[in-house]
Amino acid sequence: MTLPSDKNLYVDFDGTLIDPSKRLYRLFSELNPTSRKISFSEYWDLKNTGLTQESLLTDILRLNPRQVTNFKAGWLSEIENPELLALDCPLPGAENFLSKLSTYSDLHLVTARQSSIGVEKQLADLGWNRFFKNVIVTLAKSSKEEAIKSRTVPRAADIIVGDTCEDICTGKALDILTVAVETGHTLKSAFEACSPDAIIPSVSMFDASLWEQLLLRKHLTN
Repeated sequence: MTLPSDKNLYVDFDGTLIDPSKRLYRLFSELNPTSRKISFSEYWDLKNTGLTQESLLTDILRLNPRQVTNFKAGWLSEIENPELLALDCPLPGAENFLSKLSTYSDLHLVTARQSSIGVEKQLADLGWNRFFKNVIVTLAKSSKEEAIKSRTVPRAADIIVGDTCEDICTGKALDILTVAVETGHTLKSAFEACSPDAIIPSVSMFDASLWEQLLLRKHLTN
């Protein structure tokens, strides 16, 4: 099936285009109030088993409720600190993906960041702002679905690419195609439970032929 000329591609940022692992670990370590130190590899090994941050704080670090509250407040306050954001790095193949897809679709960055300032700076530093028609930031005020609807008009042939089940659920709510990438820290079993139209290792595996295949499948099943 030939792709329509008018189509949108919504793409997540953290874990999909950039790797925030060092930033997240650094802040976790800085906020850890205990003598129980966790290495970078141990932290991500634990997270990659599906362990939530809440469980890590209560079951591994044994924080009391007040410490958990303080940790969460510190996390929200500092997670987009410019010094920490500087630790992020682009994922392999991300720039090539953006360069290719921007030639035949309207690209929209969609992120649940609290502020657009850090996002815009990172895009400028990477030279990626030229690829996007819109940079959609929820600003902790809305869901991704609401933010997308406020800036664009999603169509049935559109697609969203992301590394979390939230991204997949957003696409389903918008009735658009959904592609999950495994470059974040969502378990494949979790992705299978939320049933994206495709699961791929990274954005480097996404191209027009996959989009066409997914659109054809959607057309045949409707």
